[in-house]
Amino acid sequence: MSGTKPDILWAPHHVDRFVVCDSELSLYHVESTVNSELKAGSLRLSEDSAATLLSINSDTPYMKCVAWYLNYDPECLLAVGQANGRVVLTSLGQDHNSKFKDLIGKEFVPKHARQCNTLAWNPLDSNWLAAGLDKHRADFSVLIWDICSKYTPDIVPMEKVKLSAGETETTLLVTKPLY
Repeated sequence: MSGTKPDILWAPHHVDRFVVCDSELSLYHVESTVNSELKAGSLRLSEDSAATLLSINSDTPYMKCVAWYLNYDPECLLAVGQANGRVVLTSLGQDHNSKFKDLIGKEFVPKHARQCNTLAWNPLDSNWLAAGLDKHRADFSVLIWDICSKYTPDIVPMEKVKLSAGETETTLLVTKPLY
C-alpha cells in the first residue's frame, strides 16, 4: 500500500468503525454531529457525521494488503500482507484478550520472498488465512495458514523463530503453510 492509493476496510463487527490502510493503519469511529460541535482531530464526512481517530498502528512497513479478522474476539486483529511476502498479524485494539495475545506480531513467511497481493480469512474456520502471492516457479501462489498452529520446522534457527514483542513476550515465525 505504500506508494499507492489508500485502502479502506469497514469493521466486520462494528458498523461505525473503519480502518484506513496506507503507510500505517488508522482506526476511525463514525459518529453523528447533529446538535454538537466537531471534536478536535475529527474529520467531517457529511453535514451530520464525522470520523474520529481512535488509534494508529505504524508497526508494519511495506503494506500491500490487509484483511480484518472476521470473528468478534479479538475484534481488532488484522492480517497485513507485505511486499516481501510475509503476512503479519497486528492489532488496533487496546484490550488484548490473553487467549489471543500471542497472535499479535506472529509472522507467516513463504518459502520464496515475493509480494503478497491479497489476503482472505476463511468464513467457516476463522483460524485459516489465505495469502495470494506473486508467482514463483518453485512455490505455490496461494498459501493457506493456520494462525493458531504452533508448527515451526527445526531447520529455522532459533533466533529467527523468537521475535521480541516485549520484555517477556515472544512470537513465532511460521514457515510451513497448511496447503
